Amino acid sequence: VIAAASSAQKLEVARNAGADELINYSETSLKDEVKRLTHGNGADV
Repeated sequence: VIAAASSAQKLEVARNAGADELINYSETSLKDEVKRLTHGNGADV
């Protein structure tokens, strides 16, 4: 499970809920980070 949020506090909630990977989209490109984490495959939504 990849979780994305705009703050560290929100990402901590996601981690506590079981997220495997966290993306802070206020600091990095959401699209680029998902591609990196999925080895270029993208995410199923």
